[in-house]
Amino acid sequence: MTRQHMGVWLGWLLALGVAATMVGLGLWQLERRAFKQDLLDAQARAMQAPAQSLAAALAAGNAVSAVDDCGAWSGPVLVLDNQQMDGRAGHRSFQPWRSTEGAWVLVEQGWRPWAGDRQLPEAEPGSAAQCLHGLLLPAPSPGLRAGEGRPQPLPGRGWLLTRLDTPSLQPLLGEPAAQLGQHILRPQQPLLPGYRLSDQLLPNTLPPDKHLGYAVQWFAMATTVLLLAVILSVRHLRGRKRRTTMRETS
Repeated sequence: MTRQHMGVWLGWLLALGVAATMVGLGLWQLERRAFKQDLLDAQARAMQAPAQSLAAALAAGNAVSAVDDCGAWSGPVLVLDNQQMDGRAGHRSFQPWRSTEGAWVLVEQGWRPWAGDRQLPEAEPGSAAQCLHGLLLPAPSPGLRAGEGRPQPLPGRGWLLTRLDTPSLQPLLGEPAAQLGQHILRPQQPLLPGYRLSDQLLPNTLPPDKHLGYAVQWFAMATTVLLLAVILSVRHLRGRKRRTTMRETS
């Protein structure tokens, strides 16, 4: 095999590798779109279905469930940083809550913008027993782990976190952390004055249509890479044929 042939084969291997990677990213975007669309469909069904106790909703294993139950607050306030609403940076507050049947969940107290000096908020834990009505949702996606992200103590009884996954909750909450890292309960109304609740099922994430758009872009780029490889290969073959013809006629 000549050096020119080797260059063509290496070029095609590179093009196929890049195109395959782009197709894989496009398929991942389609998977995320399907996952989020399923959640939106589950939310619509939950809004029409009778509310359940927290224990029954957790046992059913549905993506989204309406919950109506009574219980008590049990644990520190967990303030999740890096939360956007209406283009403003802020934080969302959660607190562990245990139903009268012994089921655990993180209840979302609401969202609040950061002060201009990013002064740490004072934790405002609930203390009395309380009945709640809201939606049982998947916990916020932890995303990529960047650095250690150690919890930071807050004035009052609380912690500032960058993730709500089980490894982050375990040192703070102990045994219930395995349950609390899976779901949240979003009540119908904010539980603290000055806080807001998002009307979006998955705040701080892309909607399904955005994922579809990104998937189309990845597939288009993969197609472009392969077309460029074909064009360059055709040009190479034409140039080689032209040089062969010139040698034969000279």
